[in-house]
Amino acid sequence: MLVATLGGFVATAVATWVAWEQARRAKKEASNAEGARVRATAAQAAALAAQENAARALTEANRIAEQAKSIVEGAEARKLEHHNVRWEPLWISAEGKWLLANRGPDTARDVELSVSSVFYGHLPVERAEQVAPGEGLSVQFFDYIGTGGFPDASWEVVWRTPLGALRSTRGES
Repeated sequence: MLVATLGGFVATAVATWVAWEQARRAKKEASNAEGARVRATAAQAAALAAQENAARALTEANRIAEQAKSIVEGAEARKLEHHNVRWEPLWISAEGKWLLANRGPDTARDVELSVSSVFYGHLPVERAEQVAPGEGLSVQFFDYIGTGGFPDASWEVVWRTPLGALRSTRGES
């Protein structure tokens, strides 16, 4: 009977140990599975964030491309723009006034006139938002009023076309 009891005890011990070992392995595999699930969830979140960043980058790239297209189209339009402004210097002796008149058919915008003479040096820049055909910018030379003479002057006028192209002309009178 002792052998049978001892045999039963050993069988129970072996069965308990096997069950315990299987439980330990199952727990370890469950822990590994939980770790894998956590890593998979983190990877999924990172992939989602990367996808959102890529979508934002694509939107920004499209916006920049549209701006670039607009700039190129505007530059091409300004280059091909027909704009006829001719500047003619006029001396009004009775008033001692030097006038730079727009004799072309188009209006000049954001106009700046710089005048320099030997006697007066560089004069303050004259500005106008626009100079329509037949209008102009003037500079006063008080010492020449009514003399019949006019000062030697060099000038530069800078203006923009309606599409924003920058133009300039220089001359001497």
